[in-house]
Amino acid sequence: MSPPEQVALVRVAPSPPLRPLVQSLWCLDTRAGDGSDQAALMHPDGGTSLILSYGAPLGLASTPGQGLIWAPALPQSGQLLPAAGRYAFGVRFHPAGVRALWDCPVPDIDDLLLSARAAAPLHALHEQMALLPDTHSRLAYLDQWLLTHLRPQRPSPAVNGTMQALRAMKPLPEVLADVPLSRRALERRFLMEVGMSPKQFARVARVASARRLLKQPLPQRPSQAWLAQQLGYFDEAHFIRDFQRVVGLTPGRYARRQSS
Repeated sequence: MSPPEQVALVRVAPSPPLRPLVQSLWCLDTRAGDGSDQAALMHPDGGTSLILSYGAPLGLASTPGQGLIWAPALPQSGQLLPAAGRYAFGVRFHPAGVRALWDCPVPDIDDLLLSARAAAPLHALHEQMALLPDTHSRLAYLDQWLLTHLRPQRPSPAVNGTMQALRAMKPLPEVLADVPLSRRALERRFLMEVGMSPKQFARVARVASARRLLKQPLPQRPSQAWLAQQLGYFDEAHFIRDFQRVVGLTPGRYARRQSS
């Protein structure tokens, strides 16, 4: 999922050597405020997140309130209620990027791994960051830690080519036909490296493109019918249904939310 919208969030770009693997580093800090009753949407893009939490529980399903939290690649948007007292840092990985930290199938990375011996360096990182004086120094330390611990690693050519083609809105059947693997072999490899299926990634990629375009102010904002055609949907109804399945809102409601 991508970092939350409409909350007290600081987001910074990682150092250049990290950028092929890491989208951003971020800090959520609501310790000084009263929180909010409006849930923030956290949208999927095929990426994953490692979260170091220090304050009140984050309100994310199936995660503990403090310590290390693993946010896998999900096919649907989630919600975060930005209540007061939350203080957390996150590493947002590109799809497949987290395998530079753990060389294991992405679906196998879960809270059990974060509590295991293999995660001892992460627990030491969590403790060391708690000793630093402010948010800026903690983000800088996190960046340096990643530079030291991430091993250069890219997705396999089949997975990387599939992701690029799907982001370019190429129809999934054509993408599968061009890959020199059987459909089942590609699906297994894609799940191992990304944490979701090619079909799920295709839907997430198309909806992510729609979200970017729907954030434009009027009159530049495109119509739903135009978006459906540009993104390769059979018709507008299919686009609206797919968008709502991922985001939980219709495109119209999502666009109005961005304008408010």
